[in-house]
Order: sequence, then C-alpha cells, then structure tokens
Amino acid sequence: MNLTIEISWWIIPAVATLTALSWAWLQTRKYGDGPALDIVGPVVLLLYYGLAVIVSLIAWLAWAVLT
Repeated sequence: MNLTIEISWWIIPAVATLTALSWAWLQTRKYGDGPALDIVGPVVLLLYYGLAVIVSLIAWLAWAVLT
C-alpha cells in the first residue's frame, strides 16, 4: 500500500489558516490580568478566533473554487 502526499496549491490556504490562528493567539496574549478581562476577555477571545476561522474558511473556499 502506498500513500503519497503532494505539496501543491493546498499549502496556500493551510499557511493562511496557520497565520490567521497565530495572529489570533498573539492578539489574545496582549491582554494582561484584571477584573474587566474576566467579563470581556472571553468575548474578545471568541471574536479574534472567529475572525481567524472566517479568514481560514475564505482561503479554503477560494482554493476549492480555483482548483
């Protein structure tokens, strides 16, 4: 049995996904501790990761349409 994985055009949306999620993680690391972050922190975290997922989905959709 052979398994072959080609590095081709799918690498572009994969890099976009990793970049977007890394950006979201770095944005959430900027905030320190405090009482306001106990309430607002999870909402901001969801917004950043939600934006990263949307960017990722757009990249994969573009890849699927163009190939």
